[in-house]
Amino acid sequence: MNYFIKCKDYLFGNRMAEPSFAPLISKKVKATLFLGLLFTYGVYGKTEAQQVTLHINKGNLKSVFTEIKKQTGYHFFYDESLFNDLKQVNVDVSNQKLENVLKKLSDELPLQFEMHKNHIIVLPGAPKSMPQTLQQQSTIKGQLVAKKDGKPIENATISINGGNSRTSSDSKGNFSLQTVQAEGTLTISHLSFKPQTVRFNSATASALTIALEENDSALEEVVVVGFGTQKKVNLTGAISHVGKEAFENRPVANIGQALQGLVPNLNITFGNGSPNSTPGFNLRGGTSMNYNSNTGVFESVNGDPLVIIDGVESSTGALNQLNPNDIMDMSFIKDASAAAIYGTKAAYGVILVRTKRGEFNQKGKIAYNFDSNFDTPSGLPDILNAYEIQKSGMDRTLWTNGKPGTSDEKKLEMIQKYMDNPTPENAWYQEGNSIIWVANVNPFEEAVKKWTPMQKHTLNLSGGAESINYYISGGMQNQSGMYKINTDKLKRYNALMNINAKVNNWFSVFGKIGFDQTNFNSPYIVGGKGSIWSAMMGETNKNINMPIQTGPNDPLPNTYTDNILAWLSYGANNQSMDRRVSLLISPEFTLIPNALKLKADLSYQPQSYSLSRYSPKFNQVVDSWQYTSQQAEAAENRAYFDNNNTNKYLVNIYADYKKTWPRNIISLL
Repeated sequence: MNYFIKCKDYLFGNRMAEPSFAPLISKKVKATLFLGLLFTYGVYGKTEAQQVTLHINKGNLKSVFTEIKKQTGYHFFYDESLFNDLKQVNVDVSNQKLENVLKKLSDELPLQFEMHKNHIIVLPGAPKSMPQTLQQQSTIKGQLVAKKDGKPIENATISINGGNSRTSSDSKGNFSLQTVQAEGTLTISHLSFKPQTVRFNSATASALTIALEENDSALEEVVVVGFGTQKKVNLTGAISHVGKEAFENRPVANIGQALQGLVPNLNITFGNGSPNSTPGFNLRGGTSMNYNSNTGVFESVNGDPLVIIDGVESSTGALNQLNPNDIMDMSFIKDASAAAIYGTKAAYGVILVRTKRGEFNQKGKIAYNFDSNFDTPSGLPDILNAYEIQKSGMDRTLWTNGKPGTSDEKKLEMIQKYMDNPTPENAWYQEGNSIIWVANVNPFEEAVKKWTPMQKHTLNLSGGAESINYYISGGMQNQSGMYKINTDKLKRYNALMNINAKVNNWFSVFGKIGFDQTNFNSPYIVGGKGSIWSAMMGETNKNINMPIQTGPNDPLPNTYTDNILAWLSYGANNQSMDRRVSLLISPEFTLIPNALKLKADLSYQPQSYSLSRYSPKFNQVVDSWQYTSQQAEAAENRAYFDNNNTNKYLVNIYADYKKTWPRNIISLL
């Protein structure tokens, strides 16, 4: 199990009882560090048993942890919210093993403990069940109203803290919940209101009236809309907004992973699990129709949205190359207003991105961020072994009025011999001049890792004076693929410098230099062999009965076979480099104070893409003890090089007029 470490206060000397440590649902590890500090997390290991003596009467858990730390040196990591509503504890033990003391606490409290070297992590456990005779259901009833005008609140979520019960309020604001708790706390959440926590007990649970305060700050939030900005309260279009908090402190490899589940009607798809896989974005579902001449029917078409980064037209590929920690906010325009601003390019919606800036009159600060996560396969096929495949084929022949041949029976016998003694010599036998392969290879177990790591480092410097601010960032990402054999590897480098200067009261200028480069090495399967996954499914006997290589004592020792994993292993590979540079200068002239501005975006975007492919000569053994090559592309050493360079220039000049009255706003672009 992996965990999210929240220990900034502890590291900087603002001593808590212990730093917090809470579990993540996904299998990821996130550690946030600042320059000059190093936090080392350890791997679970077996430790020497330690004896503990405790005599605590009606004490709290923190005092128990403090005493254990004094006696053993173990540090406790926990989230203080776990201790809400917990009873006081009595601990009376003498010279007991630490593991036994922790088990005693775990049996009495809804907590569990995990020991990692010299750390003990406190995690939420399953609530302790009461005897059946004592568990009595009670009903919590209440009404939600707006604090401002007393109107009922519909579709708010009400949940019981520490339990699994939750519900939503109806059109009259009423709600009802079943629980076995005699007292506790409710949490109420709604998009338009501030979250609120309310206590209940047996006396108040049947008639709660809860007044929620409107979340005015969300309505005052500034959202990028086309070439300008608006407050959420003034928006009438289908526009969603995501702030920087969605990207900070999250161990994600790209923007697509960070946005999953955050934006209504934003559909994100991943083609495969490759580190270089680019997520696809769709804002409206099926947005067009296309006639398929092969099937004779019309099909729904999903188009890509227009991507604008800092006012400059870009692509989803460039978006996913950005460092998520450099994003300030994103807006998603999903209705026809997108086309009104950007024309037909925005027919499938618009994604607007702003990168981070510094702040005026801010002291310079340096921050270092380290992300690490471990990806695992979502699932692997549970396939038949070589004996089961051969036996089922013979049974099929028998059940269809046929009779298995002696060669089939001999192969079944030899497969069983190999499975009883899996040596290279038993992986084959000869019939005339032909090799009959009888090994038992599970390609998925041989080729796919159980987990693979990703690491990302980001260092940024920001600050500002009265008339200038700056944000400078550099990042590096290192990620491996899921193959055990000749796996793919990705390295990504990001650099960003944003400078904003107020020259005088009528002229300001914004400048940006962005650099993103992705280097990707991946195995190459020569033409004619298809993909690894289709070969595993479509050529069962070959990829299960053939070992990857012959044995050291075989007639042609240590030679690759025609197993698809041999093609993966022998050394053919692709090396690609995708480099993008963005140079932007945006002057702004104030013609009428607080009303009319003249703006321009002058951008230059060079992009380079190169691909180098090397496929060495591949000598293999297939069905006889002779060197051969099943594919022409592998019959000799081959190399392939491709290089593409693109230069893109963009000039935008526009005026922005905005006039505000107490109850009305006019905005022209």
